[in-house]
Amino acid sequence: MKAQLHLAITNQFEAIHAMSEAVEAFCQKQGMDQHSLMSLNLAMVEWVSNIIKYSTLPHGSHDIEVKVALRDDAIETIIRDAGVAFDPTDAPEPDLESDIKDRPIGGLGIYIIRNLVDAFQYTRHDGRNQIIMRKALRSSEADKPTA
Repeated sequence: MKAQLHLAITNQFEAIHAMSEAVEAFCQKQGMDQHSLMSLNLAMVEWVSNIIKYSTLPHGSHDIEVKVALRDDAIETIIRDAGVAFDPTDAPEPDLESDIKDRPIGGLGIYIIRNLVDAFQYTRHDGRNQIIMRKALRSSEADKPTA
């Protein structure tokens, strides 16, 4: 049996801290290095924050399902919610060249997530958004000597 963590959290910002702590503890038990762990955890916090901020249905509260599992030499996370459909893979790349005053607001969170994890995919099935993120247990950054 593979190591797994299953969480159901409410779409409230207060739930993010407990999720983050549980994911951190799970990933540490699997031997994930600190750099990879921080990257994955930040990506998950950003995505769940987006769900809470933008995906709320008219009826309000809904659960967010979080699954974390060890798959080969990586941690795979699956985050599902029944909120408003949104495919982040269709989001355009943000303009990083223009003066910051001339750039539109938004879009950097998805860009940051894509750059923090090794794989990022979206599907919508049975009225639920599903994001799968993968991050290797050991990053190349962890092998670099510190100054």
